[in-house]
Amino acid sequence: MNELDETVSIVKLGIEAERFLNSDLGKYLVERAEHEREAAVKEFKQCDVTDPKAVRKIQDAILFPDKFVAWLTEAIQVGYVKHEELRRAEHESLS
Repeated sequence: MNELDETVSIVKLGIEAERFLNSDLGKYLVERAEHEREAAVKEFKQCDVTDPKAVRKIQDAILFPDKFVAWLTEAIQVGYVKHEELRRAEHESLS
């Protein structure tokens, strides 16, 4: 895959991620992730802090939903950046 094909693929992935995030399913999953994180925070407030396994499990449950949303957001942002690079390169080639 050449550099142009790779850049176009990244742009397409960003577009797909944005469409997904704005879809009913995407909104549902983000909402579920937020509820899961909130539940884990409540659990953390009541857990035995001397039990490292329990603490680690709850920390993972708190962090994963944020990572899920961050992965989608990152794909969208990188897609925008690459799209702008393509537009600039096209503009420069026409000048």
